Amino acid sequence: MACCFLVSTEAEKKAKKEQILEERRRTHTAAKEIRLQTLAEKQAQKKTQKPPLARKKAPKKATTATIITIGSSTDKGEVDEALEVEISIMEMGAATPARSRRNRKPCLPKRFLE
Repeated sequence: MACCFLVSTEAEKKAKKEQILEERRRTHTAAKEIRLQTLAEKQAQKKTQKPPLARKKAPKKATTATIITIGSSTDKGEVDEALEVEISIMEMGAATPARSRRNRKPCLPKRFLE
């Protein structure tokens, strides 16, 4: 009789553990659904808002640098015009980690996309 009693408690423990795990799964699924819904709402708001002037990206400015090479001339003030080279240098700003994080787009499921 004691053996049957132990089996029932083990079965009860298993059932209780399964019930707890199922409850966790449901809670996790509900939280994920809410999180995805808020992300979809935020994306919709960002699409409708105009960016403030301070955040608009300024066009890349091209600066020019002149490299002068002095050829074999007797006068140091003379510059051989054929050897004068004008180079256009683009100012390239590397993406900072904060900017990279802001530019990331979360991948939402299709049901949240309009």
